[in-house]
Amino acid sequence: MVHGHLGDFLLVKCFFFLALMRPTDPTRHDKHIKWQYRRTLFTMGLDQYESGDTIDTGTLPTLERFTAEHR
Repeated sequence: MVHGHLGDFLLVKCFFFLALMRPTDPTRHDKHIKWQYRRTLFTMGLDQYESGDTIDTGTLPTLERFTAEHR
């Protein structure tokens, strides 16, 4: 039987691996912003999953909003 929260678990796992992909070129600010965004998605997703086994993707920031807030 497949667990009802498997999709949420896999989403957190995906965010984890994306967060590991740190850019190596320090001059590429756009790449670093995307990496910070992926790390934020991971921590937010993990917090939500740990507190209730579900992830409300509607609460996650868009890349555009995240970038505007971190300039």
